[in-house]
Amino acid sequence: MNIFVASWFFPPSVSSEGIVTYKLFRNSAHHYDVCSSQSTLWSYDQVLPIDADNIASFPIDTDDFDTWIDAAVELFEQRHAQSPYDAIMTRSMPPESVEVAKRIKEKHPDLPWIASLADPIAKSPYHIKGWVLENQALSKQDKADFQVALKAGCEAWKDHESEGIRTMCELKDVEDYAIHHADALIFPHETLQHFVLGTRRRKNNLVVPHSFDTALYPQPRERKGDGVIELAFLGHSDHVRSLEPLVRAMQRLKTLDADALGKLRLRFIGNVTEEVRSLVYNYDLYDCIRIESSVDYQTSLRIMGEVDWLLHIDAHFDILEETGGSIYFAGKIADYLGTDTPIFAVTGEHTPACEIVRHAGGLCFTQDDVSGIAAALSDIAQGRIQASVDRAWRDRYDARAVAAEYDRALERVVSKDAAPFERSWWPEVEGAGTRTDKLLTVCVPAYNVECFLDRCLHSFMSSPAADALDIIVVNDGSPDNGRAIAEAYCKRYPSIVSLIDKENGGHGSTINAALERARGLYFRVVDGDDWVDGKNLAAMLSKVESLGEYADLVSTNYHQVYGEDGHTVPWMKVSGVENYRIFDFASSDFTMEYFTMASTMVKTEILRKANFKIQEKTFYVDVEYILFPIPYVETVMFTPEFVYRYAVGNADQSINRDVFTARYDHHDRVIRRMLSYYRSHKPAMSQGQRAYTESLFVRHLLNSHYTLSLIWDTDKERGCARARDFDAFLKQTDPDLHSRVGAKFLTVRALRKCDFDPRSARLYTDLGEDTLINSLRRAARAIATTPVGEKIAYNPVTAAISNRFFRR
Repeated sequence: MNIFVASWFFPPSVSSEGIVTYKLFRNSAHHYDVCSSQSTLWSYDQVLPIDADNIASFPIDTDDFDTWIDAAVELFEQRHAQSPYDAIMTRSMPPESVEVAKRIKEKHPDLPWIASLADPIAKSPYHIKGWVLENQALSKQDKADFQVALKAGCEAWKDHESEGIRTMCELKDVEDYAIHHADALIFPHETLQHFVLGTRRRKNNLVVPHSFDTALYPQPRERKGDGVIELAFLGHSDHVRSLEPLVRAMQRLKTLDADALGKLRLRFIGNVTEEVRSLVYNYDLYDCIRIESSVDYQTSLRIMGEVDWLLHIDAHFDILEETGGSIYFAGKIADYLGTDTPIFAVTGEHTPACEIVRHAGGLCFTQDDVSGIAAALSDIAQGRIQASVDRAWRDRYDARAVAAEYDRALERVVSKDAAPFERSWWPEVEGAGTRTDKLLTVCVPAYNVECFLDRCLHSFMSSPAADALDIIVVNDGSPDNGRAIAEAYCKRYPSIVSLIDKENGGHGSTINAALERARGLYFRVVDGDDWVDGKNLAAMLSKVESLGEYADLVSTNYHQVYGEDGHTVPWMKVSGVENYRIFDFASSDFTMEYFTMASTMVKTEILRKANFKIQEKTFYVDVEYILFPIPYVETVMFTPEFVYRYAVGNADQSINRDVFTARYDHHDRVIRRMLSYYRSHKPAMSQGQRAYTESLFVRHLLNSHYTLSLIWDTDKERGCARARDFDAFLKQTDPDLHSRVGAKFLTVRALRKCDFDPRSARLYTDLGEDTLINSLRRAARAIATTPVGEKIAYNPVTAAISNRFFRR
């Protein structure tokens, strides 16, 4: 294959990123045209000659990113016209390479793009530490909120006064573009992959570890036999990747074990901070700790084979507590593995370095374990620890082996050959095929949910009620391999699972299609990236069936599940009505309930009687699905089981704040359609149906719609114009709802008085519900700012009451 690569760093200029890329390419079976930079910006002032027939390097002599991007795109077009490329690749440092891919893909959309993310672009721990946590202009709450925004969406922060915050927002856009549009993503380690993607899943994630290339190592020189054991650190150290623990450990030996100290020599080769240099002299350790200047790359490889131990120091970040303070796989470690020299690492537990070094036969200690480091150095000096090297483990990182695995994965991505879906174990369904009178039809919309669909379908097939189900997977013209997963389930469970293939029409179109084919007494929707608790589903269906009477609508409890850490939030009925009792909708008060897509199943005949078609190619149409049947629902039942597992916290979801704002017109179409629908059906609806529908509009639907325009939209002029236009529509369509909105929400009421002037809109951060408890909250905050209020606040009794009732 012929591959075009945009990589600012690449030999002959030397940097860690460039060397890592070079070792991989020169051992690959494919040809690479690499457009790099001849700049010394962020690279070492060294040269590494290219010695590979399959690599052609085209360095651009510039320090300016825009100039480099233009030159890279122009180079691609010239050479692609002469000899077409099979794929393009970008390296993540710096992220400007993504812009090269973006411009190429705009003109050549079918050309596969592989994005290598050897470093996080958006959530760089260095940026978070320097531009967020150490930013004096940010409050503690701002710092916490922005770190959440880095996962969910930074739209509201893009005009922030802090240049660092604005830059990180730009970097998030770059990273998100690569994650969403690249045909494959390359990471050097699973830990970094999970950190970058978070809750997002992508099918073509290639873990291609950094490697060593023995062909690059010079012959080690013979050492003088002075009886001293040498441990060498080679590379760049700073305040985050600090050598201080080693210096303090040597000082400890000087005090407690001078004999061991005399048998050791530490060599710090490369950048050493002023603080560490001062510490070495302050402790009179300059004879046993030698600070040496940086050396070129090949000299560093030679030194690695000459010393007795190699020292690795990881950067440590408190925000990365779960991964031991680091998510990086340093390229230097890969070079260490190419030698038969043992490794002594100062790193956190569970870091990539800790895993690799320990398996390779080395030692690991945390940054704060100075006594442990000192004891280990003493044992090395006294011969109590012998050098240990696991050659078989290390050879996993040989560039030839790594490149061979990479080539196979790359060929699969470029050829777009989908891997066949296979399961090693399938749930057994007792009596499968014996039940023809299906109790429940489940519509499973499937569009780009390949990474989740197996989980969804497996949850149904592992349920004791599986044979009572009619599961319809609707492939909405999805470009991924989800169809193969659905087909495998259809083949395994033909009496339960079926597949509808259709052109892309959006979420609503999948429900329309499934409803036409539904065989079950009841109908419900479970999105392909969600799942159910099979045991609870079976218990609910069994109880409903045993009653012998079937309510038109059955509402169950459900859980929201946050993918980031797996914690769940229960959603359950608010009213204290009895479970498994059938209520007459007309005479019941369900104004505090919310029959959501995740909580309800409705009789199929009721849905068909409503004779509706959900809008296609439109988001947020679940509002239509839950409101269209209401005029026809006469009876309601509640059950206590938590059935649905609604996955949230995914930055890709349509309910993400930034995505929600960008799709305002979709939400607007849906809300307007349902207001018109309610106006036309209102005369024939019962009191209970009307009360529920109006409560749902005010408490949820209209609330979210005004919030979307007035609060979340960072373009206040546009947001106010949208709100003004919608408010006029609401007043004309339903004057009563218009009045209720004004009475309930302070912001809307105030902005109506000034005709939604955007200058006034900047005063508001929420809609401000005009309720008794909120009035008390506002009064409490006002009192708290007075001298008397401060004294009251420090009283433990009043503080407890305040925390319980007035905190938001």
